[in-house]
Amino acid sequence: MITRSLGLSIVSLFFLVTLPTASATEINLPSFQTVELANGMKLYVAEDHSIPIVTLNVVIPYGHEYDPSEKKGLAYITAQACGNGIPGMDGTQIWLELQRLGASTAGWATYDHTFFSMTSLSSNWVAALDMLARGIRTPTFPKKDISRIRSQWISGKREQEEQPASLAHTHLYDLLYEGPLDWPWTVEGYRSISRDDIVDFHRRYYLPNRAILVTIGHFNAKEAIEVLRKAFEDWPRGQEPPQATPSRLRPEGPRVRLVHKPDLTQATIRCAQPGLSLVDPDRFAFRVANTGLGGHFCSRLMTKLRSEGGKTYDASSWNASQLHYGQFTIGTFTRNAELGAAIDTIRSVVEEYERSGMTQDEIETARSVLLGSFLIDLETPQQLAGGVANALSSGFSLEDYRAAPSRYEAVTLDEANQAVANRISPDGMVWVIVADKDKIGSGLKSLGDFETVYYKEPLNPGNFLTRTRLGLGVTWNAAARGVRASLLHRWIDLSGVYGFARHSKRWDYDAAGQVTLDLHRSNSEYSTGSIYVGATGTFAENLRGASPHVGFRLFPYGLGGHFSFSAELGVSFWEKGDLPQFHWSVGFDRFF
Repeated sequence: MITRSLGLSIVSLFFLVTLPTASATEINLPSFQTVELANGMKLYVAEDHSIPIVTLNVVIPYGHEYDPSEKKGLAYITAQACGNGIPGMDGTQIWLELQRLGASTAGWATYDHTFFSMTSLSSNWVAALDMLARGIRTPTFPKKDISRIRSQWISGKREQEEQPASLAHTHLYDLLYEGPLDWPWTVEGYRSISRDDIVDFHRRYYLPNRAILVTIGHFNAKEAIEVLRKAFEDWPRGQEPPQATPSRLRPEGPRVRLVHKPDLTQATIRCAQPGLSLVDPDRFAFRVANTGLGGHFCSRLMTKLRSEGGKTYDASSWNASQLHYGQFTIGTFTRNAELGAAIDTIRSVVEEYERSGMTQDEIETARSVLLGSFLIDLETPQQLAGGVANALSSGFSLEDYRAAPSRYEAVTLDEANQAVANRISPDGMVWVIVADKDKIGSGLKSLGDFETVYYKEPLNPGNFLTRTRLGLGVTWNAAARGVRASLLHRWIDLSGVYGFARHSKRWDYDAAGQVTLDLHRSNSEYSTGSIYVGATGTFAENLRGASPHVGFRLFPYGLGGHFSFSAELGVSFWEKGDLPQFHWSVGFDRFF
């Protein structure tokens, strides 16, 4: 590696690549020493004495592909929880100790892999490594830290469920795949993940057999290898799990979906089709071609939709890749009134690009943009170590990573255009539009038939049983006061009350029962609150009556959790004429 200061200059960035000829740019990687431990874990260790830090990445080859279908997000929460509890220390203590060491760690999961990273002052890297290694190998998974991680994620998810771009992404994957790759993570599925699920996922998939460790830092490489051996060599090899069942493309189904979100002033547009995997042989030519289509600021999509059409501030296309899958997507947003014109522009640009391909100027610009992105990716040791770890975990060699820029430079105009012709099919795309259906007029006319769904409607609605929620609580009303059990199913709530004894001038009973049926105006799954109408029947030894009423209920989550509050007013009709005919009731429930 070259000598670096903490703030890299443009000159230092230049020296991060080697230019042996005008057409062969290669990354100037540091000299890695490679060691394979007895348990199968591979170490890649390189010295960099430019700044006094050590950066390290560990990759385990199991990710969301192995999540149970009803517990999407398990790989992510497991990776997060690993850094929040080790023998003798909980999450807060770990964080404070890392701060004292001048270090930081992180854990996350992708569809294919689970990643852990560490950056530390070189003087303290051994102590920081010890905490990271114990977090990966022997986490304690404290319940309070798991609850905190879960709550933080659910809070973020609820915010995402209101964002048009996130909604479009969710529905796009649902149209493409029968088993979405890593989507959707639902609040219900994430909430159902227990500590036992996390412990079991860790036991099954956190294995050293094919794990990779990449570290670059201010140390002696031979000494660093011995430190790493001590941390990981006695990590026992395990039996590798069978390959996960792959997701499948939908053979048929709707091709256009309007996601109705009221009161939006603009429409979010996504269209997609199967793309290229990380190991697809056409990936270099296709990335060059896509850069010209929508991969940079002066691409054709940006030019036609923004510069010339004035329909948006941003339009782009990209290929999201996993080891065995890929999704090619085009995305933009526009004013409601411009939706139809924006769709037509996207279709015409893609059809022309597929038919005629790139120009010479476009391919030269695209190659320069891609080379520049490699320079930015090499700005820090952390980025370089992360890039190497990503490449190695995907099955590439150090030499493959070193030569990647030259592979893009070598793409010819014919190869790029052939990649477009082979891989982009305008008629084979699925479309998702997130907009207010009452404000877009005939904006979707050119796409033909489409289905409309409400934005809060779940992709997998389940059945009657899974959509019926049990509630337990208390009620206080004119006729009875006691405990209440409820069954809430979308617009319908059926409840029963056991009223404790009351002895007064008007009420005289040892116990009473009430049965109530309420019909809500809003769906309990999609609304935080609703007006309802219903009737209550009251039964005791000397008491019979019916009480029609109107009321309002905050649904579960309306109060920020599983809780619900209800209040109602009405009239009562009794067998005995001297009982009050004014009906009122309040209740509080916890739903499960």
